[in-house]
Amino acid sequence: MSSSTYSPQLQLFPQRHWTPVYSRALHEYRLQKFFSAHAIPHYLPLLKRSSYKTVRSANRTYQYLQERIRPMFPGYIFAALSKDDEALAWRSKSVVRLLHQDADKQDCLLQELLLIRRLELAAQTEKLEVLPELVPGKKVMIAAGPWEGIYGVLQERRKEHHFIVNLHIMGQAIATEIDVSQLQLLEVS
Repeated sequence: MSSSTYSPQLQLFPQRHWTPVYSRALHEYRLQKFFSAHAIPHYLPLLKRSSYKTVRSANRTYQYLQERIRPMFPGYIFAALSKDDEALAWRSKSVVRLLHQDADKQDCLLQELLLIRRLELAAQTEKLEVLPELVPGKKVMIAAGPWEGIYGVLQERRKEHHFIVNLHIMGQAIATEIDVSQLQLLEVS
């Protein structure tokens, strides 16, 4: 189901609260079908992702660009749940955790979901990449590239996609410039 054919009902519902639902790995689409079958309002933000596919045939190797529609936030789907719907959602066997929001934060969550929807629609024509929140002072672990597995503290932001990370190795600090468009930084609490 592509994002262009699916139009979620992002509004406040009486007796229901918008809740981020954390699902088992690769169960976002199952939960979407489950919620649809039980008439539970839900929203699964989708994003087009590109990767190169390698095909070997006889003595030749070919690569082509493959585009797929994937969840924007892997493992998450948003649903407007009542107390009865929560019990029903747990019976789907795809839910790992319900991230309950305070009733007074429902307006804020709904505004963020509307913003996500606008970004999802914009991503159909423009490049969009979801990155973790990176602000100076956050402790991060570099998950890929030559610095893989190194923990550090995000020090400053110099350019649009370049950050200086202060790495703590053997009690020494090494400053290096990391391009987050090529590396994946994982936030550590």
